Amino acid sequence: MTTGGAPTGEQILRLAAGDREAWSITFRFLQPALDAFFLRQGMRDPEDLTSEVFMRMSRNIHRFTQGGIEELRAWTFAIARTVRIDAIRRASVRPTTIPDASVSSRGAEQGGESLIDRAADPQSSEAVEHIADVSHINDLFDLLTPQQREVMELRVYGDMTMEQCAAVLDMSLGQVKQLHRRAVRKLADHIGP
Repeated sequence: MTTGGAPTGEQILRLAAGDREAWSITFRFLQPALDAFFLRQGMRDPEDLTSEVFMRMSRNIHRFTQGGIEELRAWTFAIARTVRIDAIRRASVRPTTIPDASVSSRGAEQGGESLIDRAADPQSSEAVEHIADVSHINDLFDLLTPQQREVMELRVYGDMTMEQCAAVLDMSLGQVKQLHRRAVRKLADHIGP
């Protein structure tokens, strides 16, 4: 049994058969990055949205064509993007107060267990790393245009290649490279030497 690392090619193939161990390994591998992605977006209940991503993955795993971990990650973040858009649409129909990402990450006003609370669990120690990334990068990403921010979030939180970002965002590779280049230049100008 593999723990903590990426699922193997064999385990990815077993997802379609409903293999519980393969799903568990896949969840542990992708969950911290998905939580960080939703948290960065200022979404309410990032853990719930991550669960929704995995529910949709399990319902549609038959649509996932053969591929390795990189293809699975790209497919997962394409689903996450759709889940985020659906959550925003639902919120516009039923407006609610969205907590500040820094408050959400501390769990100060949420009575429930936050990402940081869960980080004390050795199995979710990766969550601490992603939360630190989120809190450190949030201010910088706010300097970017929405499209630049989306590309950078997929690159940083999703650990995606330019080609994978293009597939998720339904853009040409050239567009993604240009957005990425401009974002990096803007961030570099802000940070300084």
